[in-house]
Amino acid sequence: MKRFEAYIIPSGEVEIQLTDTRETFLLESVEGHAFASELLDEVCRQHRTMLVAVEQKIKQGNRQLFAMMQQNRALYNSRMAHEVCACCFGERDEVPDFDGIRFRMERPKGCRAEKFCPWNGYLERNRDSFMVVCGAKREYGFTPTERRIVLLAQKGYVNPSVIAEALGIAQKSVWNHLSAIYRKVGVEGMSELIVRIQHENV
Repeated sequence: MKRFEAYIIPSGEVEIQLTDTRETFLLESVEGHAFASELLDEVCRQHRTMLVAVEQKIKQGNRQLFAMMQQNRALYNSRMAHEVCACCFGERDEVPDFDGIRFRMERPKGCRAEKFCPWNGYLERNRDSFMVVCGAKREYGFTPTERRIVLLAQKGYVNPSVIAEALGIAQKSVWNHLSAIYRKVGVEGMSELIVRIQHENV
């Protein structure tokens, strides 16, 4: 998938700009339909549970539309991609929403349902849930302890003895968990891990 920036234009439609070529197109265009399919494939690789949450959100809001989506793949891709872009990107800025490797989720500005949306991953009550749309967590398959270690690493705790003390576990256990984390993320060590996860919601 190519690097892109997605944003909502005043008409409420989603516009996509390919970062490298500066080409722009609407999600509801011919180019947009191909993009929607690629987007959903990449989201499925990185945030599988978010797609289930998007389906539930659409179904809860409009069962008739969801039934039509089940019968029409192009409609399914279009509506799903629109929800992903509107809830996860939506703002036009200079930092790509997809950098060729990972998504950079943005907190939606001006969302009228933000405080009450059951799919809002930024709400405290949804902090540990993967069944969210905005603020979706990258799914590496971490165990609960591995996830706690990664969250500590994001906060600057990089010394295994400090991590062990913070979690109340043995330092050897931290090393074992770090080995599993490195393997799951595809990095060689802590410095690479920090670079990879610094802007990700895990």
